[in-house]
Amino acid sequence: MPNPNSKVRADHMFKLLAGLARARKGILAYYLPLLETDDEIIRLGAVCQLLNLRTLPERQIDRVLDLCRYGAVKKKAFDFFQSEHHQELARQVAAIRTSNHDEVLTQLMEAQLDFDQERALEASIAVFRETGHLSDLSAIAIAADRVGGWKLSSEWNVRGAALTPLDPTYFLYLFHGLAEANQFDLVDTLAVLLNQAGLHPYLHGVYSANAALARGDVRGCVDRIAKLAPPSESAPRLLRSVTAHAKRLLGDAHERLGNYETSYKLYAEMNRLEQSPTVKAMSENSAISNGTYWQNLATAVPELPPYSRDDIVMLLGFPRSGTTLLENALDGHPDIEAYEELPTWDAAFAMARPQWHSRMSSTIDQVRRFVSARDIYFDQVDKRRKKKSARYVLDKYPMRTIHVALMAKLLPNQRYIFAIRHPFDVALSCFRQRFNPNTAMESFRTIKGTIELYDATMTQWFEYHSMKDPLVHYVKYDDVVTDFDSSIRRVLEFIGLPWDDNVHNFAEAAQDRVARTPSYQKVRRGLGIGVQTYWRNYGFLFQTPEAKPLYKWASFFGYETQ
Repeated sequence: MPNPNSKVRADHMFKLLAGLARARKGILAYYLPLLETDDEIIRLGAVCQLLNLRTLPERQIDRVLDLCRYGAVKKKAFDFFQSEHHQELARQVAAIRTSNHDEVLTQLMEAQLDFDQERALEASIAVFRETGHLSDLSAIAIAADRVGGWKLSSEWNVRGAALTPLDPTYFLYLFHGLAEANQFDLVDTLAVLLNQAGLHPYLHGVYSANAALARGDVRGCVDRIAKLAPPSESAPRLLRSVTAHAKRLLGDAHERLGNYETSYKLYAEMNRLEQSPTVKAMSENSAISNGTYWQNLATAVPELPPYSRDDIVMLLGFPRSGTTLLENALDGHPDIEAYEELPTWDAAFAMARPQWHSRMSSTIDQVRRFVSARDIYFDQVDKRRKKKSARYVLDKYPMRTIHVALMAKLLPNQRYIFAIRHPFDVALSCFRQRFNPNTAMESFRTIKGTIELYDATMTQWFEYHSMKDPLVHYVKYDDVVTDFDSSIRRVLEFIGLPWDDNVHNFAEAAQDRVARTPSYQKVRRGLGIGVQTYWRNYGFLFQTPEAKPLYKWASFFGYETQ
């Protein structure tokens, strides 16, 4: 049973889901009780659902008229009363003043441009009040995560689930967020609620297995998933993603049971299910893999005038190398504000792309263009600053490492912290994770693609930087988890800061930060995660010709390969 001392009380978080069992009893039976809640968003959403379905008891008319102050209800109520020939009611609705949809949309856009997360959340809520589109609730949940972490985000996903009980979407968002936050008591409670209501058996069955595995009940995880009937491959992509998650859980379970070849096959199946039909893997682009693309970008950059921005330190490396652990630890220092994979570099990178080169007719034009690109990066960093006490920004983005040729030309004085982990473990860890599809992450669908991208990234980096480069401080993941204080102290000395005990609080602080990467689930557990080395169990993956590049890098970084 769930722990009654859970940090977030389940009876409070899931209060709006108490009536899920009514969902199969009809529209009125389910939505009318929601109109009695003290949650205005739920009342608004329930009214919109009833009006969409052309069902509205007469006793609810006053409530509807009250909510017509929001555009979402006003238009639907007007159309409903018109269709029912209630002309006087339609006239009353028409006379009610609402906020302007374009105005609130503009407010949202301006908040996003200013990186004002609190204002963006408020504007996202205002947009929903004007549209009533249930899909907009997911945008609110994302904005809420940026403001208040998983707890606030979960509140909005609960609202989405309460308003769409027969749709698994918001329940999946809710399960995923709770599991990533290691809130398995809450996962269990939600699974029980769905089971009692007879809703979404595959979804709650998989996450119930997830909770069992998190508690060390490996056999319980395997047995629970074995009893489930998975959706067909023709099912919506959302449900297939749940199947991919089940494969991941089974892979982890069989790994703990010592069935490593079975585990590998399950991870491969997970990746097959999640492979994007439209996004091409970066590793499949030969110009990227052999470095010519990046070299061509860098060649176009002339010598630029000097600059001084010692307050920005980039945290690079390769995904799954310990960058998230470092970022969270260093963010605890009062003089550091750490950015978690924010697109600060994207605008500068876009301005340096080849399509702009033909527009620059002279060297002066080129200098202006690339100085502007550099300045845009600084501007993007500065606009996102929230921590007033911080003297330094730690701009973490591991996949930016492959842009080193361009960064070396645009930012020749840039300082870096570079995370290192055993290349075999990095490749295996990337392959075992579930990532959102993009050109880089699609490379991780196969071990071969992962190795190719790792080799390309490291090759590019060490063409411009050595292990003794004064601009780079190299940090081994192994050292951080086994000798945390000494490792972090050396990083702080590189930045130019004294020790501060607040760096120890990273696990607690990570609970309330936006989880942009799969690493957060482990970082939130603290240093108890250990070194996390698995590659020896999968030795058969590293005995193939395609794994050969990893041996070179393992030797380079001083790791054993036997």
